[in-house]
Amino acid sequence: MRIPKVGPREIIFFLLILGVVFGSGTAASSIFGRYKGYVWHAVEYAWIAYIVINLLIDITSGTLQKHWHFYRKITVSIVAQSIGAIFVVLIVAGLLYRTMPFLDRSWIYVLQPKYHVVKTQQVTVAGHATTVYRKEPTKSQAQNVITLPFKYGFLGITFGVVLLMALPLFAYEEEMMFRVGTHNWKQGCRRSLVFGLMHCIVGVPIFVGLALGVGGLWFTLQYFKGGVERSTTYHLAYNATIFVSFMCYLLFTLLHHPVPPLPAKH
Repeated sequence: MRIPKVGPREIIFFLLILGVVFGSGTAASSIFGRYKGYVWHAVEYAWIAYIVINLLIDITSGTLQKHWHFYRKITVSIVAQSIGAIFVVLIVAGLLYRTMPFLDRSWIYVLQPKYHVVKTQQVTVAGHATTVYRKEPTKSQAQNVITLPFKYGFLGITFGVVLLMALPLFAYEEEMMFRVGTHNWKQGCRRSLVFGLMHCIVGVPIFVGLALGVGGLWFTLQYFKGGVERSTTYHLAYNATIFVSFMCYLLFTLLHHPVPPLPAKH
């Protein structure tokens, strides 16, 4: 009996099917039952360890440094255009969600607990402190698992700096995969759609993946104008603008609203 070969494409397909069938953002799945919280935390920590270890390997091996020259090509005009492209993607994502809310599906919903138990202290009239456990909805939703380390306060900011060092490599690899060899807009549309949906592997909902396909069309236009060097520069500016904005927001939040203690248990 021949054992079927399992590669990245097969894993991606499996996760997408898992998300489509079970991963609804509007209803909790019973898969894994009461162990769902433990499974999610195991996956969360495994992803974080995988990301951090690979970033450290790339830094020590000099792989990241080879692509930092793309940062020098970014101009104010490119950043401004990237902001416009980001707004278009956000608008498309919003329209998709409003018109087709059933596309809010992700494999993260299969694992992520819908509720957690918060431990609080209450003081009675007599002055005695009692421990109260309250069930609250989990605020976090489907997200890019690469951003999971950001939840750990200032350690997340440090991770963000390292991630910014790796963004040129990520942009270049994605452009080599999805843009190189594109000869016309028919191919560009198909590849951009795949490019957007490929992001569902890291946890974003399907409607977000479809919206990111519009970003893929924007990078395709740049590829037609100046090849992979130009499309990588625009791709990097797009990603860096998002991450820098997010890091500034996170830093502002940490300075003005300290991170509350994690829930007692799940």
